[in-house]
Amino acid sequence: MYGRWSVWSQCSKSCTTQRLRRCLKPWLCGSESEKEVAYCYLEGSVCHKWIQRQIEKQHTEDDLGGEHNYRNRSNSVDRISKSSSHDLIPGNSRSMIHCGHIPGKIRHGRSRVRIIGGRPSKKGSWPWQVILLNRFKEGFCGGTLIATRWVLTAAHCVRKRMYVRIGEHDLSKDEGTEIDFKVELAVTHPDYNEDTVDADLALLLLSEDNLPTSDAPSKSIYSPFAQACLPRLRQLLPYRRLCYIIGWGKKRSSDNVGTDILHEVQVPIVTHEVCHGVYKDYHLTDNMFCAGYSQGRMDSCAGDSGGPLLCKDDQHHWTVFGITSFGEGCGRRGKYGIYAKVSNFIKWIHKTIKSNG
Repeated sequence: MYGRWSVWSQCSKSCTTQRLRRCLKPWLCGSESEKEVAYCYLEGSVCHKWIQRQIEKQHTEDDLGGEHNYRNRSNSVDRISKSSSHDLIPGNSRSMIHCGHIPGKIRHGRSRVRIIGGRPSKKGSWPWQVILLNRFKEGFCGGTLIATRWVLTAAHCVRKRMYVRIGEHDLSKDEGTEIDFKVELAVTHPDYNEDTVDADLALLLLSEDNLPTSDAPSKSIYSPFAQACLPRLRQLLPYRRLCYIIGWGKKRSSDNVGTDILHEVQVPIVTHEVCHGVYKDYHLTDNMFCAGYSQGRMDSCAGDSGGPLLCKDDQHHWTVFGITSFGEGCGRRGKYGIYAKVSNFIKWIHKTIKSNG
């Protein structure tokens, strides 16, 4: 009934962004087009402060049982197909029904206020996010905990000697929640191509050293061993939702180093046709997809590589649909970030974990 959504517009002075889609059958839709409006901000701006106040107000109303919808759509209800439950990862002691949930009372400012732009995350808000460290214990890539001892990351991040840190948030100080693991085994996908960056994913098996016992007290206010969910095999990308990319990478390509505090950014996934139109000189395969904005400014950057692109599914599980792979610059106008499509590799992930568990 409707055509494709347009890209989100640039953030206005009134702290809003919008997108349109044409109705292909106006006599059924009741209008020629549908508009969706969302709040947005650039970090440190007036809009940033105003939206933070709206989030705090919303959370207060939620706690009091109130209802306040800041998301404005005209003429339709969001129709998103239901997905089935997640599979059980071989060798994982936890049922996948418990994956993708944030333990405790940590909240993202995202439930009804739609936010577009980067900002520091709250401590404990992404407990499955890990940072990869080189032999000098310096961070260089991200990753996602998907099973008790298994981390999903990008193949181009794999080093001969490296460590994985779980429970990290602020790199500038020891917060008492960090746990370092040696990487016992690194398995890159057999089809990974360094030239085309196709099949850019790898699995890291963590050493059993430092794994907590069932009776050991937790080092953290949240569970540092919470796991993100995997999509179903060949599951369609959620084009009509904003997803999150997270990491300690640079906020601008001109920066010399990344951020100390884990940052989060909301971005939309764009279609393969749009992605191909932007990256005409690249060999983009079906194992890749793009996300971001045509206006630039909000994107993954150096240091975010290997980290997840996470979307909530219809069961409210945070699910790893993409792995940050590559792109041109950081948030460059007319360019998008490119991500490895996790749903294409589910069989390989399960087989690898089962074979080495």
